[in-house]
Order: sequence, then C-alpha cells, then structure tokens
Amino acid sequence: MQRKNKADEAAKAAFLKKVAALWPVARGTVSLVRKPCSRKACRACASGERHPALIFTCRVGGRGRCLHVRKADEALVRRATENCRKLEALLAEEGVRLIGSLREADAD
Repeated sequence: MQRKNKADEAAKAAFLKKVAALWPVARGTVSLVRKPCSRKACRACASGERHPALIFTCRVGGRGRCLHVRKADEALVRRATENCRKLEALLAEEGVRLIGSLREADAD
C-alpha cells in the first residue's frame, strides 16, 4: 500500500529539481597514475619516473574497469564524480525523510 499526500508530492518535486541540477553524473574515481610507454629508449621510463595518465575507475557488472581520461575532459569527469557523491547524499537524506514521514503517518 502506497501512501501519498501533498507533502510527499512537494518533497518529490523538490528532490527531482535537485537531481536535475546534478548532471553529468558518473560513479567512480579519477586518479593520476604513472604508466610506462612503449618506447625502448625512453629516459622517463628507464629512470622509473614514467608518464602521468588520468584514469577513471568504476565497477560495471561487478567487475572493475579503468578507462583513460583525456586531459581536456578531466574537469568534466571530476565534476560528474562529485555530482555522484552529492546524489548519493541526497538519496540518503530522502531515505531519512521517507522513514520520518511514514512514522508520522502511523502516529496519526
């Protein structure tokens, strides 16, 4: 049995408005790593310094994935991962609000 009232509809509208502002969204992390290249005479690789690379790490179907991120796309991908953290916080807040409203309804 679903319980709906005007307060629930207002909360839904407010939630959807907040969620709409959180685009783009991506669940994962962006990291700077150092990777070797394929050149045989590379001084950076020979010294152990290696070359910087940005990677996006996520889980898809329970398996870990690592994808290269172009430097030009770094800000967008970082914003998307930050938006994901904000979205998860909103979902947690919504869960607390839902349980509170259910308890209030039972008390009436």
